[in-house]
Amino acid sequence: MTKRKYGLIALAIGCFATISFVNHQNVQAAETVIKNKARIDTEYPLSGASNFMMVAGNQFIHNQASFSGRIMANSIILKVGANIDPPGLNGSRLSSTDTKYDNYFKNLENPAVIINDFNKSNDKILNRTNSMQNLLVSLGGMWRRDNITGDVLSKNAEFATDTTASEVIKEYSKEADKGKPSYIPSATITNLWSNKLVPNINGNLAKIPQYVDNGINKYETSEDTTEGYSLQQNIQDVSQFYANLLPEDSEFWSSTDQIMNLKQSYTDDWPNTTVREKSNPVYIADQWTDVSDIVINVVAKKDDPTVSQAVRDQTKAYTATENGKKPIIAISIDRAKVLDYNKDAKHMSLIFNFSDSFYTKKNGKSVLDPDKMPYIVLNYSGFGDKRFDFQPGDGFYIGDINHHIFTDNLSVLGTGNHIRSIATEVGASNAEEWDNPNVLTFGAHLLDNFTDTYDSDNYNPESYKQDKQDKQDNSGITDKTAAVSYANRSTGTMLFGTMLIPHGSYYANSANKGLYIGGVVAANNITLDNAPISPEHDKAVFGNNQEFPDLNDGGDAKKSLSIPSI
Repeated sequence: MTKRKYGLIALAIGCFATISFVNHQNVQAAETVIKNKARIDTEYPLSGASNFMMVAGNQFIHNQASFSGRIMANSIILKVGANIDPPGLNGSRLSSTDTKYDNYFKNLENPAVIINDFNKSNDKILNRTNSMQNLLVSLGGMWRRDNITGDVLSKNAEFATDTTASEVIKEYSKEADKGKPSYIPSATITNLWSNKLVPNINGNLAKIPQYVDNGINKYETSEDTTEGYSLQQNIQDVSQFYANLLPEDSEFWSSTDQIMNLKQSYTDDWPNTTVREKSNPVYIADQWTDVSDIVINVVAKKDDPTVSQAVRDQTKAYTATENGKKPIIAISIDRAKVLDYNKDAKHMSLIFNFSDSFYTKKNGKSVLDPDKMPYIVLNYSGFGDKRFDFQPGDGFYIGDINHHIFTDNLSVLGTGNHIRSIATEVGASNAEEWDNPNVLTFGAHLLDNFTDTYDSDNYNPESYKQDKQDKQDNSGITDKTAAVSYANRSTGTMLFGTMLIPHGSYYANSANKGLYIGGVVAANNITLDNAPISPEHDKAVFGNNQEFPDLNDGGDAKKSLSIPSI
């Protein structure tokens, strides 16, 4: 895979403009590759970034908290190395009691860790020698083969890189031969490459099946796109693909006529009594003046509230899968409309209203069944360099236009006309039970697509220039600059869904307690500043259960269905 060919790309964007990325792709790849477009199907719901917990188009920066999951990055910086909290860095793990995710592991075709440029570092974060030492020590202790039974996790015990062992030795181990024990001996590096490196691809990541199948032959975007197709560009194409699911001027789209577009209006009691036009989602000003409530109706046609019960009785029952695949819906979350309905809004309460067909009876109680859910894509637009900073007041909930009032008081949550917890709605014991299987399944069905959200210090124009390490490497690495940050939270909520950030970075710290259910795919940097990743988190990666639909249609998204609005 081509390395260290840097350039500058200027991407100008308006708040609501539709961007078209055209790649002059000259890649010899499998016949399944969709030329000049992201491949989105059962095997690759996120194209080249599929099935990884964290995918960074540039740097993955990690501090002390433990991490479990699969990582793909241009470079990895481990700030504390061997001092990472127990159990340290670990790959995905099978559950001894839950077979629900067996297919996910059995279908893994790629290693647990992919590092494009093993020798790349960032002296502004950590000096080169310590950076390399920490990475080598941590990789050497990950995914011990003697803890793995059978062939299921064989790939999960391997790493891949475009850097050869000899290149690493030349760059970092010169002092080891002089008898300095603090440095990694050459033999240790050679043994690591011999025992844990994916066979037959050393120095050429383009041979990895995931890259071959998606037409990717280099990691970073460069000025001359005719040289190939980069993973960074692929991440942007994936985002645009999902944005394009929504027809022009539409806020809701469904791949099946079994799910209807239920538009509703709401008369504000505060700060005015304006009757709004019908829409889905429905924007409502909350009693908390800086919170905007956004109600998203996910309603089966079988449950259509606008027709009589007699008509509903004659309507075909909702089926969660068709030919083994689930449907998918896309919704627009427009910042301009948030502010239009509530000029003081600083936070968003995203409220899902699922109709009865998505519920099931369990122990005499009606419980939201994530296995009945469609895949849901939330396309956020209009943020630019304003960023998306998750704070108290932001969150994901259950409710409807009559039960939408925000609260961070657990004793009030779910009472009266307040919002309800997603976790308890799907059967968890409390609102923050992040490892509940149904909670993880809910997260795996949701994609948060931040279509035009940028790092505030790498905006207009967006730069991929790295020759002086003064732009891309050092942008979006704090809670004040990252395109999407999770530095604080409201009691009683978690963030749900894989974060797809095509033009920036992701930052999370210890204040969120690791309470986000899904993965992260960012075109630039991912910084985990003591933000823990649990051993179960990767089971919430978007589309990981082999039920994802094939959305490719002649190289573009399928939009053949026109769902009627009610």
